Amino acid sequence: MNVPQLLAHFDRVSEAPDAIPRLRRFVFTLAAHGDLTGSANVAADTRPLGDLAEFVMGQAPPGETCNEHGEGVLFVKVGEFGERYPEERSWTTQPLKFARRGDVLICVVGATVGKLNLAIDCAIGRSVAAVRPSRHLDSEYLYFALMPFTLSLRENARGSAQGVIGRSHLSAIPVWCPSIEEQRRVVAKVDELMALCDELEAARVAREATRDRLTAASLARLNEPDPETFQADARFTLNALPALTARTDQIKALRQTILNLAVRGKLVPQDSADEPVDTIVARLGTGGSRREHGLAHDETQTLGSLPHEWVWLTVTDIAAKEPNSITDGPFGANLKTEHYVKESGYRVVRLQNIEKRRFREEFRAFIDRERFARLAKHHVFAGDLVIAGLVDPSIRCCQLPSTIGPALVKADCYRLKVHAAINSKFIEMYLNSTVCEGFGSVHHHGMTLTRLGLGNFRSMPVPIPPRSEQDRIVAKVDELMALCDQLEAGLATIDQTRSRLLDALLAEALAPASMTRSAMH
Repeated sequence: MNVPQLLAHFDRVSEAPDAIPRLRRFVFTLAAHGDLTGSANVAADTRPLGDLAEFVMGQAPPGETCNEHGEGVLFVKVGEFGERYPEERSWTTQPLKFARRGDVLICVVGATVGKLNLAIDCAIGRSVAAVRPSRHLDSEYLYFALMPFTLSLRENARGSAQGVIGRSHLSAIPVWCPSIEEQRRVVAKVDELMALCDELEAARVAREATRDRLTAASLARLNEPDPETFQADARFTLNALPALTARTDQIKALRQTILNLAVRGKLVPQDSADEPVDTIVARLGTGGSRREHGLAHDETQTLGSLPHEWVWLTVTDIAAKEPNSITDGPFGANLKTEHYVKESGYRVVRLQNIEKRRFREEFRAFIDRERFARLAKHHVFAGDLVIAGLVDPSIRCCQLPSTIGPALVKADCYRLKVHAAINSKFIEMYLNSTVCEGFGSVHHHGMTLTRLGLGNFRSMPVPIPPRSEQDRIVAKVDELMALCDQLEAGLATIDQTRSRLLDALLAEALAPASMTRSAMH
């Protein structure tokens, strides 16, 4: 058994998914087989638990007998299991079945079947059994020895509504039973290794907190840029984040920051040689620059200042000049779930399909030709933007893929066909930014579900740069998002490598013990 080698290398794999819980389970497994203290060859029997302990099966208290005021004796029921001892929550004055200090409590009914506690003096409900060890078993040793069986007990629990394990299940559990002195040495070693696990876990939490603070500080400097230091801040963030990021949620924050910079004119430099944005305004036919004639001054100030070459327009302004370029899905009886057909037909785009900058193909629904034809106002096409009208908490938008085929939007989904004078990918970026989210968080209605509303969507302000700058922004965002993809892939590879290394270390540590036990039998 090469446990010291495993522990010596554990720092290298402690950031693998579930690394610390797996190490804890590994320690319990070693303890249950005598491999933790090098005592597997000690003369000892493996005996059924039924030969080594008595069982006290709990019972349900009659009527309203529990209280929260400390009257009577502590009452333990399902769901009140802690790390090692049950939490004190309920008391009862009824004469029920009792557990006593030194018993091992095990949940025998419900979702937490197999979960264990050491007992204090308490009454036990029907969901709990008390395992009362004989003089041959130390109670803490029994607690650790039963740990490896919690999962198999849960898997073998009978009953359709609630899993249940009975006295026969408990009686059959094999327990390695060395001398009391050896059991106590095992308990001391488990406590030592659990303390090490606690240290590893605390160190990991501290590392994560430090990374989070550094990442948040770096991204905050970009989201609230100082013009004098912005370029240096951006270079530092992009260079340092591969080292700082260890989780995909940190990459998600980076993606959001990139979008925010893009739609505020902070990602690529302005070029005085670009065709003026007023050329776009003229092609759109909005009646002149929105800098003078458009949105309310306080509203655009809330959204933030723009580069001098940009203007604020509205969603209505930038939509294609054709019928239904902005539309929502049919409400009420026009389209219900029962109208969907099982056979492939005409695609229905639903809220589940819309993510930030990604169309989810897996949620597929179809209607027949007749209903599709009746709902022509709500048709959508490849390249259109589709927007989730439910703000949860942010607006989300994606472009329909070229493979969509004939389709329509469902209720609470909006279609936007962008005018050809504007790069629709730039609009998609804006609609997914927190700059736009600030508008959606204010201009909505609904008590339980937060809806943006089609009217509010139509009047939503949109920042518009010159077309050449739009194209440069889109190209730069695509480049940086590809970098984010690489970072995510790298994290996945690192996690897989750590997991494989952890598997190898655990297998190497277990293999000699397994061979020894096989030879003994």
